[in-house]
Amino acid sequence: MTGVVALLVVLGLAAVLLAVNLRSGGDRNPSAAPTTGAARGGGTQATATTRGTTSTTGPPATTAAPATTAAGTGLPAGWTEFVNRRGSNRVGVPPGFRARTRDRFNATVVEEEGGARRVITVRSQNPSAKLPQASRDYRAGAPGRFPGYREISYKENQTYAGRPGAVVFEYEAVVGGRRVHVRHVNFKGKTWGYNVELIVPVGQWQASQGLARQFEQAFRPLG
Repeated sequence: MTGVVALLVVLGLAAVLLAVNLRSGGDRNPSAAPTTGAARGGGTQATATTRGTTSTTGPPATTAAPATTAAGTGLPAGWTEFVNRRGSNRVGVPPGFRARTRDRFNATVVEEEGGARRVITVRSQNPSAKLPQASRDYRAGAPGRFPGYREISYKENQTYAGRPGAVVFEYEAVVGGRRVHVRHVNFKGKTWGYNVELIVPVGQWQASQGLARQFEQAFRPLG
């Protein structure tokens, strides 16, 4: 019940997160706000602050902060490893991208520094929200939250990063003055729930499929 209540509180903040991710261009004005159901932990007003944020471009703020290391087993050539212990996950960071964290919802943000400015965000919580209901609720409210919304697909009982029971929801919307394709993937680890969100300009979607597959293969849920 706690996960469902938290989901309902934060659904209205999804559009804010998308706009901030695409317009911030990095850590200059990060804002933490959750989106889909597998990454619910609670809902408070989004804030513009640099506190609680770490990046691969600087030293961790605390010993619990993530760290970038040399590429490990399973990472594509040229990628680096980024471990978010607070969020209980490990991600791969492609060349030309940087990774940072947000305290809220234990988020790891992997964002392209130039080019198409693609963004991959991983959120997590323990315990996981109930799936697939949390994803169904998010999908039901999406048309009223995103300008230019158009659903692409919605699939339950999928597999992501080797985990069964994933929910994959894709849609298009106008965010930050440009039309983007968004893919939400919600799934469960052992006890944690994870949400992987990919935001790509519509014109770059097909060209980004290799990136999406490599990110999935490199992703490790640790909880």
